[in-house]
Amino acid sequence: MQNFVVVWDPDGEVPEGKVFVSDQRYFAAVRRGVILLPVAEGGRNALSPWAKYAFGDGPEANAAIPSYIGRGALWLARGRAAVGWAALLRFPRGEKPEGQFRLVGDGSQPPLVQAPTQDDPTNRAVLSSPAHEGETHVVLQGRTGCQTAMDGAYAFALHGYARGARLSWLALSQTP
Repeated sequence: MQNFVVVWDPDGEVPEGKVFVSDQRYFAAVRRGVILLPVAEGGRNALSPWAKYAFGDGPEANAAIPSYIGRGALWLARGRAAVGWAALLRFPRGEKPEGQFRLVGDGSQPPLVQAPTQDDPTNRAVLSSPAHEGETHVVLQGRTGCQTAMDGAYAFALHGYARGARLSWLALSQTP
């Protein structure tokens, strides 16, 4: 059975960090709009098996040119295949969200190592089809292949573009 960690509940009923197994409670949470990421078992340190970075009012995304908008890190165990991610982006009221984002390795966070991410369709999230949508926000989710030769802390960044978007948080999890 797969484990999933709660990274955000729009109603605040389920605490962040609660782990669900893919059972009836998991499916009920998904129907309510709770954002969950698949998570590997083990690895209990500050950067494993998942981490969430809050940016407050957040950095603003470029409207037309893809750029880094938020950075994070995650402890990766070798032999695991992927990293799941979710991000909450806020928009001014009445703004129609357009743009896209993906998770990339970030080489600008020494001494951390740039994560070896992959660019495939599961790693691209388009704002017009979010995992969750509210009046002034969207939550995007994706997954990227990310195999490492060594255990260690690896650097990531959310990369993309959207007019008027501000990143509130970025969550990362190593998947089994």
